[in-house]
Amino acid sequence: MLLELSDVIAPVAAPMRSTIVDVRKWALSQGRGVDPDLLALILAGKAEWRKEPVTLWTRIGVYSSLYSDVRNWCTTHSVLTPAGPIPETLWLYLSYLGETRQFAPGSDPLRELRRPLRCYGGLGADGLPAPAGARRVVCVCKVPYRRRPSPVGESY
Repeated sequence: MLLELSDVIAPVAAPMRSTIVDVRKWALSQGRGVDPDLLALILAGKAEWRKEPVTLWTRIGVYSSLYSDVRNWCTTHSVLTPAGPIPETLWLYLSYLGETRQFAPGSDPLRELRRPLRCYGGLGADGLPAPAGARRVVCVCKVPYRRRPSPVGESY
């Protein structure tokens, strides 16, 4: 028997309540809403399967979250994977981390984290579902981001 996400995620979400509230407030200030259960699911999936801080994100980690972490969490907790906007929710969470400067050291740049959300997640440049027939971005979902060395004498 499959269980409702809201019932199963509630105890898991309790320790992350303040983060979820902060992200929701920030998203509302941007004119967007965030489903707290979906955000908790993304964070729980990352915490359970990646064993790393929920503020540390790489391009491959974003792809893994969409492709496996969320689905695996749902499967192991007898929850049907929600049909809700998981890529959009992750886009907003990553945008929140970027704007509030909360990315953990070692995270890839936000523009790189958005690439799997556009390619695999089907989002457009605004973080919403891409229109039918929209030009696809080049897929680099499974390719680690490599920082290019800056030319000698230049600093960023």
